[in-house]
Amino acid sequence: MGRIKSISRFGLAVVCTFAFCVLTETLQAQDVEEPKMSIGSKAPDIDIEHWVSDNDGMFEHVTKIETGKVYVIEFWATWCGPCIASMPHIAEIQKQYEDQDVQIISISDEDLETVEDFLERNVRGKSEDDEPKKTYEDLTNSYCLTTDPDKSVMKDYFRAAGRTGIPCAFIVGKSGLVEWIGHPMAIDKPLKSVVADDWDREKFKIEYVAAEKKKMEVARKRAELRKKMNGAMRGVQEKMADGDQDGAVDLIGDLLKDEDLKPAHEMFTKMRLQLMITIEHEDAATALEQFVNKNKNNGQALNEVAWGIYELFEENGGDVDTEILKQAKIAAEYAAKAEPKNGAILDTLAHFTYLVDEDLDKAIEIQKRAVANAGPQVDDIKPFLDELLKEKKTGKKKKKKKTESDF
Repeated sequence: MGRIKSISRFGLAVVCTFAFCVLTETLQAQDVEEPKMSIGSKAPDIDIEHWVSDNDGMFEHVTKIETGKVYVIEFWATWCGPCIASMPHIAEIQKQYEDQDVQIISISDEDLETVEDFLERNVRGKSEDDEPKKTYEDLTNSYCLTTDPDKSVMKDYFRAAGRTGIPCAFIVGKSGLVEWIGHPMAIDKPLKSVVADDWDREKFKIEYVAAEKKKMEVARKRAELRKKMNGAMRGVQEKMADGDQDGAVDLIGDLLKDEDLKPAHEMFTKMRLQLMITIEHEDAATALEQFVNKNKNNGQALNEVAWGIYELFEENGGDVDTEILKQAKIAAEYAAKAEPKNGAILDTLAHFTYLVDEDLDKAIEIQKRAVANAGPQVDDIKPFLDELLKEKKTGKKKKKKKTESDF
């Protein structure tokens, strides 16, 4: 059996795809800067482009942050599930404080049409029996819901504070300073204290700054890891591009010895194994056996590798080492033992039972269980059962054809 030359899907494509993902994440996380805004900072004035609701004119369209008033500036988006889930709570809070100089201003950076289309939708959940279904426009009318496509307010508040996830709310107190930053569902107690003038800003600032420093340190470490991983993957890519497949295998092996890259060891192990099988490395069968023994209880990982080997077998017209196929069947068996009601895993086991053991009856029995547990995947899994049943009836095996492998 000749050495497999083509590694378009199983080797280089895997490496390139992962390297691209790592590079993207690295670019997004490489600059971890100290936030310009924190608790006690002077709240910037705001310049919002579109005021969509203002409680029927009850609230003014704010540009200047006035002292003596309390503002809640919250950031949201129509695509953000937690933001939408927070809306009833925000509406209730505004009703609770509407006569106490508290104004909630909720800001999206999407275009006006997107926000208006969203507001026409019915609120999730059931309405009272005698009440008509509410829209999100009805729900949010009690507070100021706005959109600011130029992102100026988001830049001055959200980005300046180093925040990364929405929904996120800022309480601006009567002195015009930022008193609290956090998730709007946790705003009740601090807002009550700010309104009552008994909020301990300095105490909260100490807690907040400590938590933010911890987050920043984690972010820095992640950025450093991603940068290192990106450099490592570039090295693998270069060897693959030069046709040095054995060198790529050895380099990935070296990466597995790097403790700094320990979070990526599982991914590197799988990548190295896949590459070794594809190029028919002399130690591929041993590496596969070690992987199977180490992951006996990891049904998903075993199934991913086993099914990839089956697709490689199909793609290469059966040109896969017998020992590899036997180990793949063992992997499928352990996967099925770990997840006995997983239709996709049972499907893999049925394929290898048919291929390796040439046991048609057993393959049919397993594939029937696969179909019964297939769920939404039933249309993908049932055709193989039909093929097996047809062979059982006619005694004729289906003619093999090459298929593309994603392995």
